[in-house]
Amino acid sequence: ELHRVHKEMLDILDGAVFELERPLFCSFQDMGNFEPIIYRAHGNYHKPIFSCKLSTAEIRRKYPPRLQNKNKKAVLKKALKGKKSTGGVISFSRWRQRPLPLKVRRFSSYNPVVVFRPCLFEYEQSEPGELSWHMNFAQSNLFAAYGGPLFAQDEIQVAEHPVLASVRECFLRNQAYTENNLLTVEKYIATPILISGVERNCAIATDRSSSKGRPNGLCGNNFWIADKKTVLAATKVLKPPTISNILAMEAPKIGACTGKCPYEREEIRFILASAITGFSAAVTETKSVNPDFRTVIHTGYWGCGAYGGNRELMSLLQLIAACCAEVDVLHFHSGGDNEPYEKAVGILEQIMGSEGGMNEADISLEDIISQLLRRNYHWNNSDGDGD
Repeated sequence: ELHRVHKEMLDILDGAVFELERPLFCSFQDMGNFEPIIYRAHGNYHKPIFSCKLSTAEIRRKYPPRLQNKNKKAVLKKALKGKKSTGGVISFSRWRQRPLPLKVRRFSSYNPVVVFRPCLFEYEQSEPGELSWHMNFAQSNLFAAYGGPLFAQDEIQVAEHPVLASVRECFLRNQAYTENNLLTVEKYIATPILISGVERNCAIATDRSSSKGRPNGLCGNNFWIADKKTVLAATKVLKPPTISNILAMEAPKIGACTGKCPYEREEIRFILASAITGFSAAVTETKSVNPDFRTVIHTGYWGCGAYGGNRELMSLLQLIAACCAEVDVLHFHSGGDNEPYEKAVGILEQIMGSEGGMNEADISLEDIISQLLRRNYHWNNSDGDGD
């Protein structure tokens, strides 16, 4: 069984050479008692496992979204009514999980500029000399729930960027592609996906507004129970459409754990490996456009809705990952819940700051993880509404 798992890992990681080291990921609860010895890969992480170019106009025409929810159908009709595609090209790439670095430099010259945003994503266009990426809080099977009633961060993003649904349909229905390349995690290995050049055709207001018929907002289950008139009133068509770049990666789920279970070391390591891989891929893609461009990433409480992640810890781990990946600017969107992020920033200063004359010294990543474990972070219960 171990030999079979090792062979599957080699296939996913594209034949990289392995040596015995610390594990890259844990055996999560849904793996039962199976705890294999894992090997650290030394492959080419600057190239994707898979990449392709897609014509926006062609895939929109050949592979229209397949929607089951009436409100999503109404949004799509309004967003695309009488509109032709800009004729752009979408770049799609899927990336192999990177090994964790042994050391992290304390607040070095390449630490990201962190911008706190109390709002949700607004998809501002990239500034001159920058390339902006917006996170998709993905499931393991990319955009799998886009057509149903759910309206979490993932599904909101697809509703506003309907060509993302066509990307999924293209991979499912065109024999030139394989469904495996829609996986953001495969056999417990992170494989984040980047999609650039994506048209955003509408903006949907999901905030609470009693005067506009949405007293509880439109997120989660509130979307499908809302009447069509309210949903359409909340949908603003963008003329012309703007262009977004998407970074899709899945966070681990709370799994079979009931109540508020503590995080384990290997869970934290996997979260870091996933975020470092995704952020590093965005940096690589940005530099391929222009070596002098800065990489800007917009994120938030990734994995802290239906997946039950701890908001303070997930904020911390993304900040550490941004440092490891050499991201230039990180915009953190709290959606109005500011306290977990603010606590995370304070703890990060304690862990990676210049206290005790340690400025510019390296700190062991495993030591950082040990400090986080001593803080006894616990999983939260799923809220059933988000990713």
